[in-house]
Amino acid sequence: MLLELQNLAKSFGEHEVLHDVTAGVERGDRIGIIGANGTGKTTLLRILCGESLPDAGDAAFGTGVTTGYLEQNARLDPTLDVYATMKLVFTPALDAMQQMEGLQKQLAADPHNAELTDKIAHCTAVVDAMDAYVQSQQKSMEHYLEDQYQIASAARVATVPTGEVVMVCCEDSDTVFENIKKALAA
Repeated sequence: MLLELQNLAKSFGEHEVLHDVTAGVERGDRIGIIGANGTGKTTLLRILCGESLPDAGDAAFGTGVTTGYLEQNARLDPTLDVYATMKLVFTPALDAMQQMEGLQKQLAADPHNAELTDKIAHCTAVVDAMDAYVQSQQKSMEHYLEDQYQIASAARVATVPTGEVVMVCCEDSDTVFENIKKALAA
């Protein structure tokens, strides 16, 4: 199980946006969160990324699962492409990995240097804190980001009649995209 939601609830004053939400996400599942404005889509995502707490219930991730979230009104640098923007999130970890590589070479030449050992430990802590190595895929974060960029590049985007933007991102996005258009047209 990648994610399990149990009886999740969230209200803003008298307005209840999430009520008794129970769901699970398994590895390989393809999901989309689609709904009218004010129905709790963003609230759910904020709970999942730890930006907000539910009033009731629980959201639990499986072992080794990490999350990322780009808020809907994010201020992005228009000079950067999608890959460069994604990479910004991991700048501290990527910098620490690069610094660690140089420090390890120095330590090989001076194996008893405690200062170098401390610096390497600090870099390792930064990388670990950001979970910058995808353990299950045995890839560095750099390769993981490249994979995610390829997925995002293949995504199809549409504006639906409610004015919302829907992004479909999966192995057969063309078919899913067409099915969404047909369902919305009905």
